[in-house]
Amino acid sequence: EYKFYPCCRWNHAGIDGICQLMQQNRIKPEEIEQIVVQGDSLLQAPNRMGRELKSSFDIQFVNAFIFGLAPYFGFKPSPAWQTPEIYNLPEIRAMAEKVKIDLHPRANEIIASKIKAGQKPSFRNTVVEIRARGKKFVIEVEEPRGGPENPPTESELLEKFRNNIPFSWLK
Repeated sequence: EYKFYPCCRWNHAGIDGICQLMQQNRIKPEEIEQIVVQGDSLLQAPNRMGRELKSSFDIQFVNAFIFGLAPYFGFKPSPAWQTPEIYNLPEIRAMAEKVKIDLHPRANEIIASKIKAGQKPSFRNTVVEIRARGKKFVIEVEEPRGGPENPPTESELLEKFRNNIPFSWLK
């Protein structure tokens, strides 16, 4: 698997959903009133539900900030997300306050079917809802980009490589 975003893989479907909704509906970050992300119960773990960042380590797991970064930087992910210069931006902190995390509406059904099929009882299906311009925009992402069910293109991998070069110790 390839990780497109510099955060925990469990957040990737939510970021994909935010970016897709913004692109499909031409939503600008400043138009967003609320972002609701519904996924696996893992997203509701205490270390992910905080509203405070103490270090760049936290930005890899704290949902509010990860999904608060997506409207501004989701289209160009890079290790810069983990720098205080980015995650301390006032617009990122304000967007993080608009993020709500819920359990996927079909969580029990999805988990039961996975157990029945002899698979791990976890999933990456994520429903994203953005409220903007007085409307509600909704999408479900069943598998984030980069996995076997949604593999990256060669151009996506090259773009990821180019975005990461400036952060390399090999410069």
